[in-house]
Amino acid sequence: MHSMRILFDPEYGFVLVVTMLSVMFLLVMARIVGRQRGIFNVHPPKMHDEKYPEFNCYVRAHQNTVEFYPTFVVALLISGLGFPVSSAWLGIGWIVSRIAYFAGYVSGDVHNRMYGFIASVLCQALLAIGGMLFALSLTRVGYYPSPEAQG
Repeated sequence: MHSMRILFDPEYGFVLVVTMLSVMFLLVMARIVGRQRGIFNVHPPKMHDEKYPEFNCYVRAHQNTVEFYPTFVVALLISGLGFPVSSAWLGIGWIVSRIAYFAGYVSGDVHNRMYGFIASVLCQALLAIGGMLFALSLTRVGYYPSPEAQG
C-alpha cells in the first residue's frame, strides 16, 4: 500500500478563505429570507405565497443561488489546486455577482437580476474550465510515489 502526501501551494489558502466567505454569504442570505418570512407572515414549509410576489422574489433568489452553489464550490476547490490566485479572484467575482443577482431580483423588477446572473455564470464557467485543465494535467503527469514512499 502506498501513501501519498498532498502538499498545497500556500496561495491555496486564498481559495479556502473565499470558500468560507461563500458559506457566510449563504448564511446571510438565508437570514434575510427568514426575516422576510416574518415580515410577510409566510411560514415554513410554504415556499411561496401568491399574495406576496415580493416575498417570492426573495425565496427564488436564494433558492437559485443554493442550486448553483454545489457546482461552484467543487469548481472553485479543484480549479484552485492548479490556479489558486485566479480561482480565488473568480470566487470573489462569483460572490459579488450573486449579491448583485440577489439585490436585482428583490428590487421590484426581476429583470434587474440578469447582470448578476450572467456574471456569476461566467465566473463559474471559468472555474469549471480551470478545474478541468488541472484535472487533465494530472492525467498527463501520472502518479509517481515520493522517494520516502519508495523506502
